Amino acid sequence: MTAVVLKGLGKCLCIVAAVGILDAHLMVAQTLAWMSMIYDRAPQEGVSAALDSTFSGDAPCAMCCAIEQERGDTQQQAPIPELKPTAKFAPVSWSAVDLVFPPVSIHVPLSREVQVVVLGRQDEPPLPPPRGC
Repeated sequence: MTAVVLKGLGKCLCIVAAVGILDAHLMVAQTLAWMSMIYDRAPQEGVSAALDSTFSGDAPCAMCCAIEQERGDTQQQAPIPELKPTAKFAPVSWSAVDLVFPPVSIHVPLSREVQVVVLGRQDEPPLPPPRGC
């Protein structure tokens, strides 16, 4: 019973860590802020104008301002400039990619003849096939 509880707790902690690393909580909060802005503005302005004013960024709501401030705080606390919250993965150099996936060399013959080589069994199978007793 305790192994099942620990396994479930471990999964929950992994999900919480992934949410924190990916800033998913800010994404969810931003989505809720946009939806509430559209909901509040649509009766007065119409749906099209509400969408335009919501996503233009000219008149952000208090929740949008708080989310932007939180994103700014996390960018200032980022230990390495390359690892900002908007780019969570470190850039991979081409040499590291070449080590993992070496370039494939393909030889294309210059002549117009095409040779087909079939690799496989060289001897003929016995006819008729052997039967089990």
